[in-house]
Amino acid sequence: MGSAQAGRRPLSGPLPVTGASAAGWWQLRWWGESALPARVHLLVEPADGGPCERLRLTDIGSPGCGQQHLVRLVHPARSLALECPGAELRCERWTRRSPLALGLRLLRAELKRLGGWRWLRQEAGRSGWGPLLRRLHAYPGVRLQAEAAARHERALAPAVLPYLAAADEPAPAPPPAGIALAGEDPAAPLLVLLDPGVRLAPGALAAIAAALAADPGAAGLYGDEDLVDASGVRSAPWHKPAWSPDLLLGGRFTGSLLALRAEAWRQLGSGAVPTHDLVLRLAESGARVLHLPRILAHRPAAAPAAQSADEVAVRAALARRGIAARLAPVAACPQLLRVSPVAQGRPLVSAIIPTRDHADLLEVCLEGLFGPLTTGVEVEAVVVDNGSREPATAALFARWRARQPERFRVLACDEPFNFSRLTNLGVAQARGGHLLLLNNDIEMVEPGWLAEMLGWLQQPGIGFVGARLLYPDRSVQHAGVALGVRGVCGHIHRGAPGDDPAQHGRVLVAHDVGAATGACLLLPSALYRELGGLDEQLPVTYNDIDLCLNVRARGLRGVVAPATLVHHESKSRGSDASPERRARAEAEFARLIARHGRAVLDDPYHSPWFDPQRDECLSLMPGRGPDAPARHP
Repeated sequence: MGSAQAGRRPLSGPLPVTGASAAGWWQLRWWGESALPARVHLLVEPADGGPCERLRLTDIGSPGCGQQHLVRLVHPARSLALECPGAELRCERWTRRSPLALGLRLLRAELKRLGGWRWLRQEAGRSGWGPLLRRLHAYPGVRLQAEAAARHERALAPAVLPYLAAADEPAPAPPPAGIALAGEDPAAPLLVLLDPGVRLAPGALAAIAAALAADPGAAGLYGDEDLVDASGVRSAPWHKPAWSPDLLLGGRFTGSLLALRAEAWRQLGSGAVPTHDLVLRLAESGARVLHLPRILAHRPAAAPAAQSADEVAVRAALARRGIAARLAPVAACPQLLRVSPVAQGRPLVSAIIPTRDHADLLEVCLEGLFGPLTTGVEVEAVVVDNGSREPATAALFARWRARQPERFRVLACDEPFNFSRLTNLGVAQARGGHLLLLNNDIEMVEPGWLAEMLGWLQQPGIGFVGARLLYPDRSVQHAGVALGVRGVCGHIHRGAPGDDPAQHGRVLVAHDVGAATGACLLLPSALYRELGGLDEQLPVTYNDIDLCLNVRARGLRGVVAPATLVHHESKSRGSDASPERRARAEAEFARLIARHGRAVLDDPYHSPWFDPQRDECLSLMPGRGPDAPARHP
């Protein structure tokens, strides 16, 4: 099938394609006629009757903006359509393309970015072909993207690769002034440090220079990266969180590339590669470091892991900071270190446990709290009884009063369920300098879990600490809360195996988060009271998110420690599936938005490349694989 022209007529529904589209590479060119931002999707109905694929193409933001996408259909398609609610589109063509022709076209576009064939001849005459070819390898990296993608077999959905054809390329910009790879020009005010063998992505230096020019107070910058094999096929995109000083102790999550202002680099006094020691000392300096959420570097697939922790560097950093800690490799991700700060002293921690009946769950929780798994910390339990009726619950209370007369108390509150009010009443009776908000359906399974959480809370700048919670089948229930997911928030990595090292093992070590669940949340008593406790106008949902956002508004960080517990989620209270509970949850979310605004939706520790409609296993957005060019979110 050849080209099907639409003459820029208004498009509604299917693309101007007759019959089934054969498998292979196709070019789609269309125009947006709306002045409002609109999300565009390509709907692909397979010819074999399989489920329809819905792939995100791009966002349009101004009238008359032309867009081109290269679409690879792995299987024949019965029909295709563009979906863009609230916007008018004009389709220009849907054309069959060959990988070779596309590769040559993209090569021409890359050269035009650099200055065209004339620029190529001038540079070769000035420095010789050898130095020029080495420069092309590093900046910006000439690659036949379409040809490489064609060799990369994809098992399921069609591949979508946005690109700009050579005829549509903007005027070429010269390489940014004042920027150099470390070792090439030490006098440059901005240096880019690369691991050996790592290649810069096209346009990486210009993007780095522009980002740091826009923020003169930032000392440096790092970005995302992926792997590239000997054939040029890219894979395994690594989309990183914002600057996370606590995650750095577990591994060098900044990866293979680090851009630093020359004065910061000289003060750190390091070599020409971004070593773990360099990055740890950068964190200790208090400098502000930016994260640019786009692919800036391609690391050879055969190279060592870019995030490997240097135990010698970590121990030196802990010594400089005066932190006593235990270090252990992570079994599922040996290149990472589990750093567990030792809790200082034996402070009293008050566990606040709202409950109503379900004595079997509470019994397991109390056995873990007062048993041999909770070591190195003094604890008391303040159980807030919300109208229990079962005799087994009264018997449990009597039994624990006898076993722990000084450390177990029950506060009766026979009112309609309001988790925030129950917790606040319990806190009013607490004697400890630290509060542990704890659900009655939490089961302790790991020795020293609370001491590890307390050790992290005692570190400077940390305001709350959560735990890694597993379902009874040992899959992940909570490894931190990502804000803005599913329209509100979601638990990152939920449903994955408990030892799954997805996204370079971040959830297997202590890591910074935007929020954490109140099912197991540790924070200082004084801070909780200063903030006014949990908002009683949020009786069921989002009260823990509100509390975490209030803590972060004070300039404090939140951490989820790898201390592991089991959470029998919502077993005692039930789900929020009924219409009444959904309406209540929507009202509570409206209150949360009114109080915190965009902070509810913008999570610096959750990459904008992850699908906002899913929280499980950190899924990438459709059509945003390793070959999709990165953009600012």
